[in-house]
Amino acid sequence: TLYSTDIPTESIAEADPLHLPTCECAAVGVRCRSCAALVGYHVKSPCAPCNAADHNGHFWLFHANAVIAKERQICWNVLPYNGGDEESVEAVTSVLQAEDGGRDAPFDAC
Repeated sequence: TLYSTDIPTESIAEADPLHLPTCECAAVGVRCRSCAALVGYHVKSPCAPCNAADHNGHFWLFHANAVIAKERQICWNVLPYNGGDEESVEAVTSVLQAEDGGRDAPFDAC
């Protein structure tokens, strides 16, 4: 099982290139900054079949057994890249910073 996001957390770092057994996407591993455990991967460039497929645009994928999920409690339509107005974006930013110290991802790596 995988979790995915389009906004990574500051608690992770990209690692070495990673071969995905399911496709030809260019990907790198993602490690926890605290313990260096491999917690998932980042698709840097999707392959043609994946790019053409219907997907949610999330290219940061995390192994469910390696992360702790947290609900963001925000609506996607208020984010700036989804058409949110300035006031909505400021409100969301304030909530995210208050909830998790400014990290915008829905999980912690360790």
